Amino acid sequence: MGWRPPCAESAGAPETPAGETAGPAAGAGAAAAETEPETDSFVPDGLEEKDYGGRVYTVLYRDEDEHLREITAEELTGDVINDAVFNRTLNIQKRFNMELGLLPAGPMLFDGATISDHPQKLAVADVIREKLFGLFRDELPHSIGVSVESIVHRPDGSVAVKGTIYVRRSNQKGIVLGEKGRTLRTARRQSEAELRELFDAPVECDLWIRVEPNWDENFFLLRQIGYC
Repeated sequence: MGWRPPCAESAGAPETPAGETAGPAAGAGAAAAETEPETDSFVPDGLEEKDYGGRVYTVLYRDEDEHLREITAEELTGDVINDAVFNRTLNIQKRFNMELGLLPAGPMLFDGATISDHPQKLAVADVIREKLFGLFRDELPHSIGVSVESIVHRPDGSVAVKGTIYVRRSNQKGIVLGEKGRTLRTARRQSEAELRELFDAPVECDLWIRVEPNWDENFFLLRQIGYC
């Protein structure tokens, strides 16, 4: 038998015979050494810590279901978006000592068929003026003004539009009218085609040309047309 140095023996620990493995205590110790203890982590959001003293903040929102469900949720339902919004709102209220509310829905200011608060006569005049600009381009850049005096919905479902085209000088009247009235008729047909889509009905335009020197400097006329 060979000689074994004393440092090879563990003090107070029995020798493990060859071919045998360590007991459960040794295995548990190794597993504990490999596994780090779990700790709660907090991710800072950069928001300042404040206490709003229980104040209620009201949110203005569009009255649409898809938009509303991203703002508030009344209870947990199991839906991913609904529950995320519910928990987010709850956490915000707790953290800042506040409440989030929704502005109550009020009466409609316009009926459902109204798509704009832009005056209808001014909208029709803009269509006619746009067609004139497209025909003349640089000849009469800003010398043309259009005023719509009346829009009549006829019993047969068609729409009659009566308007006046203002120009600064008499020679500009001939340019707008064109040879044998062809230019004015072209502008009228193009306007009627676009206005048909606006009114969803046949449209007939009755257009007249009026010479009004410096009409674009006449405040009362500009107000009557709707430009100011």
